[in-house]
Amino acid sequence: MIRGLSPATGLTWLTRQVAATVLPAGTRKITFTSGSTGEPKGVCLGVPEQLAVATSVAAVARNLGATRHYSALPLATLLENVAGVYASWMAGVTCLLGSRTPTAIADGTLVADTFAADFSAQVPSTAILVPELLRMLVGQAESGWRMPSSTRLVAVGGAKVANELIERAAAVGLPAYQGYGLSECSSVTCLNTPDASRRGSVGRALPHARVRRSPEGELRVSGTVMAGYLGQQHAGADSEFATGDLGEIDPDGYVYVAGRIKNLIIDAYGRNLSPEWIESEIGQEPGIGKVVAFGDACSRIVGLVVPAAANLPDSAIEAAVARGNARLPPYARIARYAVLRDRGATSGEFFTANGRPRRDRIAAACAGTLEKLHGEPRESFVS
Repeated sequence: MIRGLSPATGLTWLTRQVAATVLPAGTRKITFTSGSTGEPKGVCLGVPEQLAVATSVAAVARNLGATRHYSALPLATLLENVAGVYASWMAGVTCLLGSRTPTAIADGTLVADTFAADFSAQVPSTAILVPELLRMLVGQAESGWRMPSSTRLVAVGGAKVANELIERAAAVGLPAYQGYGLSECSSVTCLNTPDASRRGSVGRALPHARVRRSPEGELRVSGTVMAGYLGQQHAGADSEFATGDLGEIDPDGYVYVAGRIKNLIIDAYGRNLSPEWIESEIGQEPGIGKVVAFGDACSRIVGLVVPAAANLPDSAIEAAVARGNARLPPYARIARYAVLRDRGATSGEFFTANGRPRRDRIAAACAGTLEKLHGEPRESFVS
């Protein structure tokens, strides 16, 4: 360990000396996965793969006649980095980087009305959002805010998006289209567009990518695969990547993602349920900040709910859960839930930067609460 003193701030800094890690051949960028199912991994990417993705997205931007792209996500996010900045530049589109929104996202201080005002001020043609940001804009639009008429495409990715949220967006004039991608495949793989969109899908594969479904139902992607993980054996850009996502591909090539194979709930009746499906329906409701569903080997689904505001009354949360449940079949509804009001419930220990739950950590930390939910006869209780 090396210790030093900063002459500018007077603060002490420490540097740990570690052994050098050999990078896979061709590595020009390292991005870290969200770590939703384990510790984050360093994904090593080459230049040709990133440029192939950017070229595909740039073609979409040109077809839309885009002139201004609003970089709402932090530039450290691979999705914004490649599909936002690189693609915009390749398409001759001005990239708007002066917003305070990325900083607010990074430090957790972004609020809906400020975000909507910032979006309007940018007057963009295109933007890339995660589901929570889309939900903010939809809520603002339903309260009277109007998206700039210049906006042609708001691409949404990073997590599963409820069909109803996309439809709510369309109803208030927000051109939101879901896409799909992975860090290991250099970001965007599939994308719905105004000219080619299908309800419930994440779109068709872009020109740089090939997507197929394995006999086991797993989506496999090739075309722009990473060079390898940091510190692990070379993968090779021409190889096929097993995504770990369950999915379907219809005869027209539209891809449908059900959820993560590792997260699959098999209930006591042998039904296979994707928790992401349940969470996306409940989680889009106003008042719900985050929700995590559990129910493996159990007769009913239970959930942990983090309210959108600390002072939200229990009655409002109950109504929100009921509305979300109404869109689900009876066997997939959250029968009992606990409301978690501790600020630590939304920390990086339990959720990734893009809002995906770290399920194993949550289950371990809330084991007592989940045990009560599965055995307690009441519909809900507050923890």
